[in-house]
Amino acid sequence: AGSGRRVPGARLRLGGLAPDNRLTTLIGLETGSAEALPGLLWEAFERYAGEEEKGLREGYHARVRDAGALRGGEGLPPLAEMERVLEARRGGRQMPGLMEARIMEWEARVLERGREQGIAQGREQGVAQGRVEGERTLLRRQAASRFGAETAARLSELLADVEDAEDLIEVGDWLLECRTGDELLERCRRAREA
Repeated sequence: AGSGRRVPGARLRLGGLAPDNRLTTLIGLETGSAEALPGLLWEAFERYAGEEEKGLREGYHARVRDAGALRGGEGLPPLAEMERVLEARRGGRQMPGLMEARIMEWEARVLERGREQGIAQGREQGVAQGRVEGERTLLRRQAASRFGAETAARLSELLADVEDAEDLIEVGDWLLECRTGDELLERCRRAREA
């Protein structure tokens, strides 16, 4: 597998290498999306189900728990619970839906957290965009009041693609400092070229 050859029948979900590649499994767990972490962890547990691999499973669980916490993944099934399900399966007993239900619950929490973070980020972007538009409008009005409509229109064109509110605030300072509309427009042109 290390030579780049494909291993017949190798599962691709945890990295594309042979199913017994522990490093690839760890990398898959550390880099997997938050939504995929529960399934990837359970796959790793099943892959390394032997009693002699218990320490490896503990390490994988800790890595996913830490990575999940960083990505907002709360509610990871406890290690002891996952071990009980694994032990029951090794003994040929089925525990219908217990682990699957926990994994689905965790995935739902991760997705909800992601949705909430997306909404919050969208609000922040909307507020920032509204601030930029407000600054542009204010500058146009102030330029029209101080230097006339033609200067305001030309200033509006120069500032059309400025997306940083702080840059627009700086132009507001220049509007107060400049003696003529041409001086203001020239200063804005030089700033764009810099």
